[in-house]
Amino acid sequence: QLISIRNPDGNVMAEYRAPMLTADKAQFFVTAGLRRKEHRWGPGTYTATYQVIHNGAEVLRKVFDIAVAQ
Repeated sequence: QLISIRNPDGNVMAEYRAPMLTADKAQFFVTAGLRRKEHRWGPGTYTATYQVIHNGAEVLRKVFDIAVAQ
């Protein structure tokens, strides 16, 4: 499992690769984050991408966008 967050310029701000699961799980919580030095997020659209990789192949991808106004 991989979750990444990209800033409006398309650069990766934060990324987390979860260790391989040792057993089947009905649910599994994954987060990625970054301590911000500024008090506010800059304006633009930020993108979070969640991927599940199995045997080297992507089997699931979800993309979430959030727009931050000035």
